[in-house]
Amino acid sequence: MTIGIPYDALVERIRDGDSAAWEDLLRLTLRQVRAVIAFHIDDPASLDDLAQETYLYLAQHLDDYRVGSDFGAWLRTIARNRALDLRRSRQRRAEVHGRYLTALRARLGDGAERRVTVDAHLAEALQRCLARLSAPIRDLVVRRYVEEEPVRAIAGSIGRSPNGIAVALHRARAALLACMRGHEAKP
Repeated sequence: MTIGIPYDALVERIRDGDSAAWEDLLRLTLRQVRAVIAFHIDDPASLDDLAQETYLYLAQHLDDYRVGSDFGAWLRTIARNRALDLRRSRQRRAEVHGRYLTALRARLGDGAERRVTVDAHLAEALQRCLARLSAPIRDLVVRRYVEEEPVRAIAGSIGRSPNGIAVALHRARAALLACMRGHEAKP
């Protein structure tokens, strides 16, 4: 971020309710915020979402900034933390998937050529169980697990919190599991 830019003056204007100051701040900092994020992630598709998260965090915590300190460094740190949070989340997900695959291979045996096939009965049972979910919950399940849409994106698009979406998905999985277990005993 360029030395000599009056970030503190912009912060004060924003705190005073000047919406034009937000536009000025965004114009002056967006390229650098995007560069910081791009340095830490290898997914250009997530760049805009993370930049938006950075500025949302900034808006929510602008009162925490101490005028006179280094605003540019503070904003770059926020951007870096958003990017690292995403990277850690993806690493955790990959680790969980890896453990799942290891457990699946252990259960099926070590035959590398062996392929997992879905029993037609179970596929039909899953379709029936999905149909039993309410339309909004079924839509959440499809968006998350079929379209692989991130929870935050789903939450933002329907005006709910990410935690609320996560709880709804947890309950949907539990309902599907209970329903599927009821179908296991049937021929």
